[in-house]
Amino acid sequence: MSASLLLLAPIAVMLIVLLFGFTGCDLVFQVNELPQATYEKTITTESGLIAYWRLGEADTTTVPGGTAIELKGGRNGTYNTAIITADPKRHSPGAPGAITLGIKPGLLDLTNPVDETVNPCIEVDGGFVEVPFDAALNPNLFTFEAWIIPEFATDALNNFYCLMETSSPPGGIQKKLGIGLYAGPANPSSVQLQPYQWQVWMGNGQNFQQVAVAATGKNVNFNQLTYIALTYDPGVANNNLILYLYYPGTSQNLDMATVAPLQATVTNFKPNDQPGGGSFLIGMGRNLFPGVAVDPVPLQPFLYAFKGKIQEVALYSAALGITTLANHEMAGASI
Repeated sequence: MSASLLLLAPIAVMLIVLLFGFTGCDLVFQVNELPQATYEKTITTESGLIAYWRLGEADTTTVPGGTAIELKGGRNGTYNTAIITADPKRHSPGAPGAITLGIKPGLLDLTNPVDETVNPCIEVDGGFVEVPFDAALNPNLFTFEAWIIPEFATDALNNFYCLMETSSPPGGIQKKLGIGLYAGPANPSSVQLQPYQWQVWMGNGQNFQQVAVAATGKNVNFNQLTYIALTYDPGVANNNLILYLYYPGTSQNLDMATVAPLQATVTNFKPNDQPGGGSFLIGMGRNLFPGVAVDPVPLQPFLYAFKGKIQEVALYSAALGITTLANHEMAGASI
């Protein structure tokens, strides 16, 4: 091959590549669209992932007793229901023990070339997922995340609703270990109706108490698709507990001032990591003081049933930063 041909060859290749870039690629991806990894791939390749429940089982799944598949380590849960009598003294709403699986479309909202809008979710009102106790599900350093739609806007009784709880002891005496993520009134004893705000409850080895509440004015957005993530890093001196809230489709900024309405410093957290500890609950909480009788309401093993839709629950043994969480949010929603 002559020197002139050798010189022309790469030029020709470049022209073909440029031509393909302006014609052929547009046949696959529309203008301004880029290939995007599935949400599942985004999550399962994340370092520190302990467990990941998509909660996408079909509506033919048996309840109670059906399996909520966990994709990372096989820590499967069970779909259960509990009919809960309203307990005003503990500020727990009544629940019919309802759960619906396989709701389509689910909560993820992706566009082409990857369309996951048909991935189903669950809707609960006394239905929940229970995962057997495993110390690995109770790290001292963690991130919990999920996609939800809260649906208890009509409640005017200053009740609490639990999205996630893992605590112990599971019954008989007051809880002392673990963590719970709740939505509830800032002052439940007030005779005035209180706005619902996200709250974190944690055990310190002696009791289980509220440690942080979302900033004033940052109320629960009812009937709104919400990406929620709670991180805790005891190695950080200040604001080691952070709750992130993002609302897809609202043009919300992805910055700390906007998406992190709950920032607190916790120094005495004791996880539910001792043998015999309570199970990991999604969509349900435990009786806050299970050893205390409340008349005329009998002792109930579960309280604070979440009401709404839940999907894509993940747990990590790391406190993920805002950049990583933003990637997760963008992997699951059009913004």
